[in-house]
Amino acid sequence: MRFLCDEMLGGLARIPQNSHKRPESYMTGPPPMLLARFSYQMHDEAFASLRRHWTHTDERAMIRAMNTETNHPPLIVGITGASGAALGVETLRACRDLGVPAHLIITETGVRALHLETDLSLDDVKALATQTYPNKDVGAAVASGSFKALGMIIAPCSIKTLSGIAGSFSHNLMIRAADVCLKEHRPVVLMVRETPLHKGHLSLMSSAADLGCHIMPPMPAFYAKPKSIDDMVRHTVGRALDLFGIEHERVKRWTGEA
Repeated sequence: MRFLCDEMLGGLARIPQNSHKRPESYMTGPPPMLLARFSYQMHDEAFASLRRHWTHTDERAMIRAMNTETNHPPLIVGITGASGAALGVETLRACRDLGVPAHLIITETGVRALHLETDLSLDDVKALATQTYPNKDVGAAVASGSFKALGMIIAPCSIKTLSGIAGSFSHNLMIRAADVCLKEHRPVVLMVRETPLHKGHLSLMSSAADLGCHIMPPMPAFYAKPKSIDDMVRHTVGRALDLFGIEHERVKRWTGEA
């Protein structure tokens, strides 16, 4: 910005001050000195605005700025009301640690499950995301295919949300964002969290898979010898990130029998 302003002012300085001797190539307009003073004023006001902006920038805005510098497409992270809020939280943490921007959508029942199953507040979770959208805002950026995203993961995914995706019933932003990723041929990972399953549940998963979804129930891998629930959650999320081609070291890889 400073470079552009200096270039503009430098160009003004080269304009002859005698208007009657001005070549035809110069544009008509205000006297050059007046225009120069106006440009300097705009220059100062612009930088004062920037200073005020950075003085009042909060932590979440700083995270957004850092993630923007990576030029990495954002991963859309959905959290629904199914049990397993820790899966969505761990996904957000992984994205933060790996420098992948995370755009969060959380349903009202997702917030309820978060309070029941973790010690985190909604603000704590929002702070892990680069951007958060209200689930009712079907006009948000992620509702359009022109918005470039890496894909979408819903962790955990309720049967209700699965049903909406399988039927392309985009009545909220969660389902609309998933539907957009599918039509744009971007990965959509559904950590469907329900058990036991009846035929209706299985049919919905089959229909969603036909549309292009990755159906990934959060099943622990015991070959990694997890010592805690956190270990199992971390491994499961790591395997989900593999489906987006995100490089990480959050999973103990199987290398063959010992």
